[in-house]
Amino acid sequence: MDLDLALREDQPAAITDASIADQRVKFERRERANRMLMMIMKKAMAQSVKGGIPKHTNAKAFLAAIGEKFKESEKAEAGTFLTQLTSMNFDGVGSVREHIVKMADLAQKLKDLEVAVTDQCIWH
Repeated sequence: MDLDLALREDQPAAITDASIADQRVKFERRERANRMLMMIMKKAMAQSVKGGIPKHTNAKAFLAAIGEKFKESEKAEAGTFLTQLTSMNFDGVGSVREHIVKMADLAQKLKDLEVAVTDQCIWH
């Protein structure tokens, strides 16, 4: 269906009467792919997410706006992981190994979010 055509190619200039047939076909294919992709993305999103994203007619710009919106939530997620990591205490339930694995998992999640966590911090 070439839906990714709208994401791979930049938006061409508008069609004029002087445009050749090949350019017209490419323009129409890209516009159709853009419309279809926008409909699919908007239909798949929850209403609560749609409300916070500005209106766009271009699929590439719409995805960029979504990325910016959720970049902010990564900061909150990193804060949550840091709080969990620093407040973890071994409560005697389960094994020490499970506790260490949970801490290592939180540290890895923080590294994935590009938050520097030293091994000394984890051991402390």
